[in-house]
Amino acid sequence: MHITGQLEILNGFLQLLVNETSDKSKMISFIVQRHIRSLRFAEQLENIMKEICLVEFLSSTFGICLIGYYIASEFKNNDITKTIVYCILLISYIFNIFIYCFLSELLLTKCEDVGKQTYMIKWNLLPKKKSLDLIPIIMISSKPAKLTAGKIVSFSIGCFCSVLKVSAAYLNCLRSFLN
Repeated sequence: MHITGQLEILNGFLQLLVNETSDKSKMISFIVQRHIRSLRFAEQLENIMKEICLVEFLSSTFGICLIGYYIASEFKNNDITKTIVYCILLISYIFNIFIYCFLSELLLTKCEDVGKQTYMIKWNLLPKKKSLDLIPIIMISSKPAKLTAGKIVSFSIGCFCSVLKVSAAYLNCLRSFLN
């Protein structure tokens, strides 16, 4: 969330770039430095979190599957208390993986927004030399930052849907195997 906030502030500075009458070279330099600093922080976060996210991804996939099986078993046994407890646990697992996927999708969107905002500013109002200084921001934004599960799977809303689908498929296999 901190990185997305920084990128949102960066978008605000890009909007001010054309309107400001102050020294544009200092402002462009500041914008580029903030952009690179935000992306480096995102890269450090990715390096720290990749193993944790992989464990979270796998545990959520299999946890949702197993808890779904337990819910079906307890529902068949008419044990409402255990069914409710398992439903709460299932919601907790689903919400947990959703948060990772949503935040990664938000980070990806904000990184792309910086490139779009840089591209969409009024280039004709900037001096030619200064407008060329914004090209690196556009180039860097073409490869946005994102969270991954062990550099194997990128978290996104599509990934969240895939986790739910795979968990349901494992649940069906488990139910057919054990019944």
